Amino acid sequence: MKQSGDESRFHLMERLGRGGTAEVFRVRVGTSGREAALKRPLPVPEPGIDFHLLASRELSLIGTRRFPGLVRILNGPDDSTDYLLLEICEGKTLDQLGRITDLALALNLLSAVAADLEYLRQLKIIHGDLKPQNIFLPVELDRCKSDKLFFAKLSDFSLGRYEYEPDTVRVGLGTVGYMAPETIIDSRASHLSDLFALGVIAYQMLTGKHPFIGSETDPMLINARVREEEPLPLDQLAPSVSKPLADLVTSLLSKSADQRPQTALAVCRSLRAAGATYPFEKLLRPKYLLEAASEYQVMMNSLPGLSTKQTRQLEMITAKSPSRLRLTLESNFRKGIVSITENGPALSGNVYWPNRLRRLELEQFSRRSLREKRTAVCDAATNTDSTNALTSLLLPLLRPSTIKRFALRAAPLAERENRHASATQLYLRAGDLESADRCAYQAASLLRGEHRAKEAIFCLNSVLDFAALTGKIAQVRELLMLRGDIQKETGEVDDALATYQSLVALYRDLSPDKLLAETYRDLGDLYKMKQDSKSGLDALNQAVTIYQQMGEEFELSRTYNNIGNAYFYAGDLGNTLRYYRSALRIQRRLNAPTEVASTLSNMGSVYCLVGNLTRGTFLLEKSLELKKELGDAGEIARTLNNLGYLSYLRGMYDRGIEQLQESLEINQRIGSQKEILYNLENLTMVLLEAGHLRDALKFLNQGLALAVELNHRPHQIAFQHSLSQVQMRLGKPREFVECLEKIESLMQHVEDLQWNVQIPLTKAMYRLMLNDREQALELTHAALSVAIAQNVKPLQLAAEMLRSRIDPDPQRYEQTTALAKECGKSTDLLVALYNRAEALLEAGQLDDAQQLLPRLAELSEQIPHYIERPRLINVLIELMLQRGDLAKARNLAIQNRDESRTFGLMPEHTHAITLLGMIESSNGNIEQAYANYRQALQIVKGIADGTTCDRDRSLFQEKRMVRFLVSEIRRLGQVLGQKQRAGHPALR
Repeated sequence: MKQSGDESRFHLMERLGRGGTAEVFRVRVGTSGREAALKRPLPVPEPGIDFHLLASRELSLIGTRRFPGLVRILNGPDDSTDYLLLEICEGKTLDQLGRITDLALALNLLSAVAADLEYLRQLKIIHGDLKPQNIFLPVELDRCKSDKLFFAKLSDFSLGRYEYEPDTVRVGLGTVGYMAPETIIDSRASHLSDLFALGVIAYQMLTGKHPFIGSETDPMLINARVREEEPLPLDQLAPSVSKPLADLVTSLLSKSADQRPQTALAVCRSLRAAGATYPFEKLLRPKYLLEAASEYQVMMNSLPGLSTKQTRQLEMITAKSPSRLRLTLESNFRKGIVSITENGPALSGNVYWPNRLRRLELEQFSRRSLREKRTAVCDAATNTDSTNALTSLLLPLLRPSTIKRFALRAAPLAERENRHASATQLYLRAGDLESADRCAYQAASLLRGEHRAKEAIFCLNSVLDFAALTGKIAQVRELLMLRGDIQKETGEVDDALATYQSLVALYRDLSPDKLLAETYRDLGDLYKMKQDSKSGLDALNQAVTIYQQMGEEFELSRTYNNIGNAYFYAGDLGNTLRYYRSALRIQRRLNAPTEVASTLSNMGSVYCLVGNLTRGTFLLEKSLELKKELGDAGEIARTLNNLGYLSYLRGMYDRGIEQLQESLEINQRIGSQKEILYNLENLTMVLLEAGHLRDALKFLNQGLALAVELNHRPHQIAFQHSLSQVQMRLGKPREFVECLEKIESLMQHVEDLQWNVQIPLTKAMYRLMLNDREQALELTHAALSVAIAQNVKPLQLAAEMLRSRIDPDPQRYEQTTALAKECGKSTDLLVALYNRAEALLEAGQLDDAQQLLPRLAELSEQIPHYIERPRLINVLIELMLQRGDLAKARNLAIQNRDESRTFGLMPEHTHAITLLGMIESSNGNIEQAYANYRQALQIVKGIADGTTCDRDRSLFQEKRMVRFLVSEIRRLGQVLGQKQRAGHPALR
């Protein structure tokens, strides 16, 4: 049977299916005889449905893609949108299988679909209507139970969109029962809503039942169940399903998108852990992910975490050709060098140069004229650009004498043109160590100033390695010093230590000089970072001896400052200030105002850290005054940064933020990236403490990106630590743990006293949030021991403050308040009292807690508006509620609910909603109390689902407030059910 118009090319064979908008036929195409599936609108379409829009959307999203996990569209570029021509899929759709009792098959099918969704996510495509009817399976299902690759094909992208498009471009919301809660409520679709649909599909596949549709047909009722109700536990309907698989499906069905797995790749990994054998890695390969990319730089931008070396290797191999880059990545994928991560294809080592591209380069060279070949040989001998493919191929084939002859001619020219890095390599090829030393120092210094540390060290190492091979390493010892300095700046502590020690070893046969003294001084700083005070002081005293012998008073004063720092970290405050004062006397005698200002700043910082904030402020302000007179913008910014941190210590958050932002603006103006890192670190911390989480995240992301760019591990730790605190406050345990894992990885290369206290305290706060009070107390004790050993009072106070929240012993409170007074922290005196009340409430000592209520109520107006305020107010509300002061408690609870929501503090927000429910229940408003409890429990469930192990989830679910919520919801649910059965007027 032939059709008119565009469809006259198709011979209809049989109808394959019919949906709400279209019908599908098996057809034979023209004279080719090829079979395909023709999708065309229904003869009488439903009102308001435009098939052309649906077809156009599908064509725009996947029209030219050839990914085997998608049903291919065969329409030509000039074909009409009156129809879609699709590849024939001979297998069944997933809805035709019903319940799958073979777990090996179910796991692999789910993995195949998840891999398809990951492909879409990597291309920023949202399916928008995932359901069993849109998933085609292979014909031979038995093959799907092995570790062989097969394809589950997704179809019907008519409701899809790109991530960067607004939701309004979609011409429909989706299919009832598969739409995520956020799609039903706000019409929002994302890759996370596709994962919700995958969770529905998995539940059906494993149980044979839809999690939200029973006998109901009313879409409104089904949508309400998706939004509000939890399906029956999967293991009740399918006892053979393992707990890891059941937990995964439950997480996919989370009402909150944030609590679902965040990528389909994470789902694939979880399915693998649950027993799936599907090789999803083989499906997600560069040739598919980069299929549509036409520009070289676009493709390069999709490769996360490329090193400078890998970037240069790719440029050399591909000559910046997109097709060559695609071929190279695919070859490296087959070699196991490229793997697929959440951010795209990633290389794990040196780039493999495909033989095909090597042969192509040599074939092109062989076709050149003799003159062109000679020119190419000259270029190979003198070209130091590692991105030149022909150079890399020819250079190993040339005679050493030929290379030396050409390099000797080219090196001086490169030096005169200030191409110092190239000149270094050319002088090395010519065997001229002295000239290579000179150029390498210039090149590395410039690269260091541009924060290109890896390139600088590469340049230095090329000369140092040559010098070591020729036994002339002592001649280039200044290069060793420069390498150590760069390694120290970037946090490569062990590498820097080895470099400095090797430099000291060279002086066994040489006379001491300023370079050796400077080396000892740098060693002192490194030992301080490693908390080896004795070795640090020994090294610094060696520097003092050399400077005294040479009469170098200026450098001697700077070394005294270093010794003062070392004594401070050793906890010897008397010697700390003694050496600072010695430095100050010399600097004043030498009339060195810049150094005077710096030493005053050091002394002020020490006074602040040991709790004498008044004296510390005076010295820092005196330092700032001197620096303003000198007009040194960088030093002004540095002192403003210190003053901002001091204002934070004194509880003056707004003033601290103002000073830190002023410091940041100065450093951004003068382009001091290293100082910008310090600004952003302090600014992020103060914004976080002030409760401005959104602003903190903005600056935090800037800082983290800059720290990674500069390869500065200490600052990466600082920003990851702040990010972990944000995630904890937002009630995201999984993300918190991920941050801690990154911190612990970074800490393997960095040693710093502050983090040996701060990180255990942060872990303790997290354990306390989870209700693991015993481990929280252990971690707090460990942090306190380190702070006491180093005699750093603010860190001691931080540990004591947290301990006072956990331990109701009155002695804890007394120790905390004594330390707060010593440090001049009036706000902490107030908070300590609230902490004691909280500890008493959690310990069940209600009478003792009630005795504190009058004083707590009196002090409530003095609580600053910062991140801890919602927690403290919750303590006050709970005591008021127990006392029966419902009116005041209700007003406070409403305000605290709103403030905690504004801050984004999910644990505190949950507590406030619960307290509001308790107040409503006491006032007889059962329905409103029940609604509050349900809302609080939903947040609690989201936090619990985000925990990373069963033990943590169980601990959290045993929290006093959580157990109360569950009990009250059950009780009030029965009360409301009885009222409804009795025809209660309020519920009719």
